[in-house]
Amino acid sequence: MSDGSGKFVIPAKAVAGASTLASIGLLATLAVVVSVQNIDVLSTVALALAIMAFVVQLIVYIIQSISAAQQLQNAQKLHGDMMEVLRGIQEKSTALERTVQLLHDQVIEEFRGKARSERQLGRSSSTELAAIEDSLAALEAPVSLQADRSMTIDPLSVDRQSDQYPPALPVPEAEKMRAELLSWPGPDDYDEVREAWNELPPTMRQSFFVDLRDLLSATNNKHFGPGLSLDPETSPIRKAGLVDKVKGWRLQTPSEKGRRIGRLLTAEGPAPDGFPEDLLRLREEIRDAEEASRARMRNRRD
Repeated sequence: MSDGSGKFVIPAKAVAGASTLASIGLLATLAVVVSVQNIDVLSTVALALAIMAFVVQLIVYIIQSISAAQQLQNAQKLHGDMMEVLRGIQEKSTALERTVQLLHDQVIEEFRGKARSERQLGRSSSTELAAIEDSLAALEAPVSLQADRSMTIDPLSVDRQSDQYPPALPVPEAEKMRAELLSWPGPDDYDEVREAWNELPPTMRQSFFVDLRDLLSATNNKHFGPGLSLDPETSPIRKAGLVDKVKGWRLQTPSEKGRRIGRLLTAEGPAPDGFPEDLLRLREEIRDAEEASRARMRNRRD
């Protein structure tokens, strides 16, 4: 009988049955020969027992061989299934590692943006900046599912680092603020915008611009909300009502008034027809000063 793989297989029961019939036939033949030829009975019985023992051993050997072959086949099948499972686990592990590394890099970049703003404004103390640097160093440690187990990173330091800033804004609120910041001031806002910016000293203009950029970045940030270190109460920015204290945090972010007049710097696209030329010049002046300040920071760091 064929097993479908080109091999001819004989069932064990058929072999055992054939062997039994052959033994019975041999014994019958032996009995006939003994009765006809008057051969010694003891010798005949001994020969019959030897034949039967040989047949039994043959049957046992065949059964054991078939059983061993089945066990080997099952082991090979199990090995193939295990290798398939291990390959699937390895593929999922590699994909998970890539995802974790991508999220890790995103968090690092977003938190680094906060740290750069703090350094640029010089609002934080050296102790606070050192804490931020330590947190960044902890986050920048290699992330790998196959990392050396002897390397230990205090998870509390990462949690404390994540608590440096508020959680991300709700999506509807973030989208509303982003749309507001990217739009140009309307005619009803020209006088307020002109007066607010002209009252701020040049250095305070750049400082407030950093607050605006932080808020704009936070509207597209899935990890951190808006907020930079709180200015003193005597700061012209706070006295003018351009920033509010973030509730529950020693941080500040542009107020409703601040967002309204700050659109002069954050708006995108061409200016509307009839937009005042003096406001456009003020926009370019502040943005150019901010870019020059950032360039000096990069040169100093390099």
